[in-house]
Amino acid sequence: TINEYLPGIGIASHCDAHSAFEEGIVALSLGSGIVMEFRCPETDNSSGKLSVGKHHRLALPPPSEDHALHKNVWLPANSLLIMRGEARYAWQHGIAWRKTDCIDDGRTLARGRRVSMTFRTARHKPCDCQWPMLCNSQNPSTHVLPSRLGAATAQLEPKQHEDNE
Repeated sequence: TINEYLPGIGIASHCDAHSAFEEGIVALSLGSGIVMEFRCPETDNSSGKLSVGKHHRLALPPPSEDHALHKNVWLPANSLLIMRGEARYAWQHGIAWRKTDCIDDGRTLARGRRVSMTFRTARHKPCDCQWPMLCNSQNPSTHVLPSRLGAATAQLEPKQHEDNE
C-alpha cells in the first residue's frame, strides 16, 4: 500500500486486521519524518472484553475514558519500521492530524510531505496469534463497530410538548 501524508493529515489508530495479514508489517517512510502514536488497549478482566473505545473513529476519546498505554515513536525521514509480535498484533498505531511534531529532545519539527510504503503478506488461513481478545479471527466481538446511532436517533425524534390550554 502506498499513502501520501501532507502536513496536517493523519490516520486513525488501528491494528491491521489479524485475519487479513500474516506476522510482520513493514513500513518505509519516504520524505519527511513523523511521530507515530502507538496505543495498547486494556482488557477488562471481569468481562473478557477489550476496551478499544466507543467513540467515532475520527474522534479522540475523552482522557478519562482512555485507559490504554500510549507510546510515541519518532520515525525519521527515509526510515523503515518493522512491526512483529506484540507490536503488530496487540498495539494500535496511528498518526495525529497536526502540522508539527514534538520529538523526545523537546524540539518541535514542522511536518513535510511523507510517502508511506507498507508491505504486508496476505493471510490464507485463520489467525491463531497469542492475543485472542484482540484478534478478529478468534474473537467475534472485534467485528462490532462503534455506533453513534443512539445519539443520532435521539436528535431526530420529535420532542413531546405539553399543551397548557
